[in-house]
Amino acid sequence: MLRNLLLKTLRDQRIPVLAYGLGLGALALLIIAIYPSFAESGAELEEAMKNLPDAYKAFTGGVLSLTEFDGYLVSQYLIILPLILAIFAIIEGTGALRGEEERGTMDTLLSLPIARGQVVLQKAVATLLSLIFVVIIIGAVLMVSTSFVDEATLAVDRLSAVMLNTFAMGALFYCFSLFLSASLPSRRLAGVLGAVFTVGAYFFDAMTDIVAGLYDYRVLGPFNYFEPLTILREDLSFQNSGVLLLASLVFLVAAAVIFQRRDVAGI
Repeated sequence: MLRNLLLKTLRDQRIPVLAYGLGLGALALLIIAIYPSFAESGAELEEAMKNLPDAYKAFTGGVLSLTEFDGYLVSQYLIILPLILAIFAIIEGTGALRGEEERGTMDTLLSLPIARGQVVLQKAVATLLSLIFVVIIIGAVLMVSTSFVDEATLAVDRLSAVMLNTFAMGALFYCFSLFLSASLPSRRLAGVLGAVFTVGAYFFDAMTDIVAGLYDYRVLGPFNYFEPLTILREDLSFQNSGVLLLASLVFLVAAAVIFQRRDVAGI
């Protein structure tokens, strides 16, 4: 049963995948369902948005209007989606290597005829497939639910690009957590640093819109490459997703190299 590690990992993750996919899908359905009430209060909402402090606007994905559906969807749902997916990514990433060791199952795993690099690769591919399944569920719910709300419209190609951008963010957080899992002495420490990185990256990106001196360094943060509003309104580009996926690959390779060289319970 353990010989095909990829399938085993997918099987172990099937419940979390369904929980995240259906849970986030249900949240999307609720948010879209109440959009017409926002659209009806257009003038009041527009005026309220204008009077909000810049610090608040920085945390809404650059949205200045809640009455337009794309802006509403970004500010109320899409902007926080990577943070929620990061929980799944960090749990799975830190548990993939250090978690196995702390549970005492790594010795058994490495006693099988499978190279250490394959252990990292198969676990990573399985979890990234799980993330894809979650994103597909969310995208399907968004597309279907908007068809029942006259005021809400989404183009399939632009929604697909946003979902790819979202997956790329989740992939980065997972591969970074996997790197921490291979590098650090405990899963707890890896989890803490993974969470600090994720939340810190979100706040850093928001602060670059508030503190002028930080703007030039915005390219260093992953949220600079997560732009759902730009994709929905202007630029149907995959460049930012490519940058995030490339960074994910770098962390994945680093995790494999470190795990290959590390002493694991004397093995």
